[in-house]
Amino acid sequence: QWGEHGVYIKEEQTRLLHAAKSAVTSFKIKRVNKLIKENREAIKLAAAESRDIDELMEKQKVLDSIKSELSVYLSYVILK
Repeated sequence: QWGEHGVYIKEEQTRLLHAAKSAVTSFKIKRVNKLIKENREAIKLAAAESRDIDELMEKQKVLDSIKSELSVYLSYVILK
């Protein structure tokens, strides 16, 4: 009915889909944050033991990139 007047209302199915995607994306961000924290600890440990950290630093870059991509969907602002 409202479509005839140019007024479009989001259907419940659309809202539920968005809510589900947001919840999954939020869960993924939390998981990536946990991996980032673990990787930072591994970097600290490797540096303290004078081991090579190149591989860990590369992993950190990848995790940060993934976090940025996921944050765009939820409109999160990442402060460094």
